[in-house]
Amino acid sequence: MKSSPSESERFFYHSFPRRARSDEERALIAGPKILAAIRDLGILLTPETNEWKELLGVDGNLSKSMMIGQVRCCFTELMPEELPKHAEDFGQFSVEFDVCTLRQLGCLPACYLPKPKEQGAGLEHIGSMLVVRLGEIQGLLELMTELTELVATAQDKSQILVHGENPIQCTCAGVEDLFQLLTRRSQSTRVLSRAIAGLSGLISPADDFEHKGPHGGLLSYYRQREWRIVAGIEKNGVAIHRELEPDEKDRLLQIDPEFFGKEHEFRGGNDRQIDRCRVFSEYLGKSIMRYARRVIVPERVLDQARDILSDDDDPEVVTIESLRNTPGCALGPKRLPAGARRKGRRNG
Repeated sequence: MKSSPSESERFFYHSFPRRARSDEERALIAGPKILAAIRDLGILLTPETNEWKELLGVDGNLSKSMMIGQVRCCFTELMPEELPKHAEDFGQFSVEFDVCTLRQLGCLPACYLPKPKEQGAGLEHIGSMLVVRLGEIQGLLELMTELTELVATAQDKSQILVHGENPIQCTCAGVEDLFQLLTRRSQSTRVLSRAIAGLSGLISPADDFEHKGPHGGLLSYYRQREWRIVAGIEKNGVAIHRELEPDEKDRLLQIDPEFFGKEHEFRGGNDRQIDRCRVFSEYLGKSIMRYARRVIVPERVLDQARDILSDDDDPEVVTIESLRNTPGCALGPKRLPAGARRKGRRNG
């Protein structure tokens, strides 16, 4: 049995369902379905695009938009007694992780940069400039990767390389020699491109000027203490996060067709949200859910959640009401003895 957290302990929380937070009945239906999906599939990394512009010249004009794509899962660092307030905005269901455990799973702190509202904001635009440069570097590396793959498949290395409809005044062999020279002291352009994409996935605006009230305004995102697991990272040449199988996509589309079925413009073309999602299923042969410390749910679905997480190795389940009602600590219902826990079916 894991000990109850003390007042000074802090943990990482992934909360859901955020989209249904204002509709309690809808959240109580969606929450257990999402919890079961995390148990069976793993942690879902979802896509989002952020628009950034940089200041051009002394006249205050802004550049064209640079859309930075991200595929990530977000966590917030909190004391347990802070979770109920956090849940009002992010959802009444949460998966709790020890700090060291989540860091071992590759979670990294978000990088907060200011995105000025006004054109004449002076040096505040330095952050936006850095993001735009990062996007340009990623685009350059992606183009180099495409050219590398074209050269690798060319049967006649003496022919002029053509990219799209544009002939490049260099032979395939010449391009191949050039790229080998450029990358002789680094990883391949494909690996470099994925690393830049992963770094881009950590970037967040520091401020939320779109929403008014206590949760919007200056430095509002910065104060959230967000950490992220970002997609596209490889270890020893092997991808850590995988694509969803067709039946897994169907399952998530049934939970939230509006969100997962919506089309967005991403780098490389339009796609449905679900097609850009990735999932972190296991690490070192152990499902990600079993790295969790506890799962926190509304009291009304406590039994349902315990049925979902009924195996001996599953995390304990406590109620969010117990965190609200116990001043200064987060003592919840005790974990059931192994012999008394309900046995449930699990996929995979």
